[in-house]
Order: sequence, then C-alpha cells, then structure tokens
Amino acid sequence: MTSVFFVRHAQPDETWSNDRTKPLTALGLKERKEVTELISKIPIDVFFSSPFKRSVDTIAECAEMFKMDIHTDERFRERKVGKNGYTVELLEKRWNDFNFYEEDGESIGSVQSRNIEALNEVLALYNNKNIVIGTHGTALSAILNYYDSSFACEGFQSIRYCLPYVIRVDFEDKNYIDREELLSVKNFYNIVIRKATGNDLPDILDLYSQPDMDNGEILPLDKAEEIFAKMSTYPDYCVYVAEADGSKIVGTFTLAIMDNMAHMGSESGLIEDVVVSQEYQGKGIGTEMIKYALGICKTKSCYKVCLSSNVKRENAHKFYESLGFKIHGYSFLIELE
Repeated sequence: MTSVFFVRHAQPDETWSNDRTKPLTALGLKERKEVTELISKIPIDVFFSSPFKRSVDTIAECAEMFKMDIHTDERFRERKVGKNGYTVELLEKRWNDFNFYEEDGESIGSVQSRNIEALNEVLALYNNKNIVIGTHGTALSAILNYYDSSFACEGFQSIRYCLPYVIRVDFEDKNYIDREELLSVKNFYNIVIRKATGNDLPDILDLYSQPDMDNGEILPLDKAEEIFAKMSTYPDYCVYVAEADGSKIVGTFTLAIMDNMAHMGSESGLIEDVVVSQEYQGKGIGTEMIKYALGICKTKSCYKVCLSSNVKRENAHKFYESLGFKIHGYSFLIELE
C-alpha cells in the first residue's frame, strides 16, 4: 500500500503581493512544528511539493530531519487567481463548472488535471512507499474531489481556514482506497462582535497604528475620546470591536447607516476603518466583522452597502471581493490640507 501525506501549508503572509514567493507568518512558522512533530513519527521515503515558498517551507523542517531533499513539481502549484477571483459567487461557479474560470484565472478542472497527472507519476515511481506532498487548499481539494466527487465546494470551505492541514490518502497502485485527516490547525476563532465603548479606545488606536492605516500615525487618546463622544451622538453611527480569546480586541470597524430622500427613502450603509490585528489576520475575523455589518444593514433595509479602500491595498481589495463586493464607479479625492 502507498500512503501519501498531503500537507497544506501553514499560515502565509497575506500582505505579500507575489503569490509564488509568499512566506509564512511568524505564527505559520510556529505552527509548522505541529507538522514536523506529526511527520517525524512516520517512516517517510520521499518529499514532493508545490514550488511555492509557503508549501516548501511548511515541510522543510520535516525533510531536514530525514536528511532528504524536497522535489518540487510545477504541476502541484496552487490555482492561478484572476480578476475578482475571490468572490463567493465565482468560487461557487468554479466548483459547479470545472471548465469555468474568471478572467486571467484558472479552472478547477485545469488544477485537478495537472495535479493528478503529477500524482500518478509519483505513485508509479514510489509504489508501496510513504510520500509527503506539500500542497495548497484548492489544489488539495481538487485532488480529493477526483477520488470522491462529494468533496466539492463545501469540502473546500471546510478546510479553507485550516493552516496547516494534513491528510493521509492510501492507494493500491494508483487506485484510491481511503483517507484519514491527521492534523487540522483551524486559523479562526469564536469571536464576539459588539459596539465599542470608551474603555476600548486604547486597543482601537493600537489597531489603527498598523502601517497601512495612515502610515501608522494615530490620534492622541484624549482627542480620540473627544471624537468618539461626538460620534456617539449621531444615530446609527457606531464603532464596533471584535473580541477573541475571551476578551482580547483583535479587530474593529465603523458602520454608518445613512438616511436618503432619494431611492424612495431607502437607507444606505457605509463601512469604514476595517482593521484586524496583524497577529490574527487570515483567520476569518475580518470576514465575520463584514458579515456582521452586512447583517445590520439588511435589518435596516439598506438598498446598498459601500466601503472604500486605498488603491494600494491590493490584498484588502481581494478580501472585499471574496465577500461579494464589486468595484463600482470611481472614487474621487481632493486633499484639503
């Protein structure tokens, strides 16, 4: 029997623009030790990986322990993401139609075809061996779907925030036998979202101090308290915070519900100042905050919800697109100072 240990990479640095060279975060480097501990107890015969840095680095410690090289194969790479490729709508469409792909993107069928081609070659070369393959979320999901068609969009979503993730798949020659999940480090938390109070302002200002928010510059606490008190007098204009690990504030956003005399009096929502602690990014917290804001807007029967984002924040744009936001019209700016 041949056993393939597919290792989905640990947490990557989502602020890194080049997908191929995207490194692991400090947390990702820490959590890959769980992969090392698991794999070190198994008599591994060979290591393969996607050539992407995050996949190679996740299994690098394991390979070093076994004094083995990691063989990279371009066919094990992750899906190429095209224009608006992170939206929920396009995600579901790709899984419903394996031939569909967004502009400049790649179809699930293409990802599956090249990964299975490479896997079959590995299975032929290393029959009755234990094999490690460093992989990705979509690539692995496409492989599992090839052997079990019920593992589709929901299957992908079930491992989306599992970083790292290890699953053993067993074969007789090239024939699939069974699989077993061995490691699942879920990079998301049970969070509580609530309206901010004045006591939260130091934590909120700390979140605002991230470099991509006003170049890290923040208001003095007394000025922030003054503005917060003024904001509190406006109806439906609130700052919210997200708490994780009990009571630690790890994210914030501001939501304004605006009245309109146009659009038959329908209200509209405006989401601003969305920030997640760098330590907790990539764990679904931003997603939960936006969903919470959208829920409020739906309750208020808003006819639309808008947000703005600096043109330089490309990773933020991908995040918003993944939640269904679309680029609409132009945003114009005049600097008054």
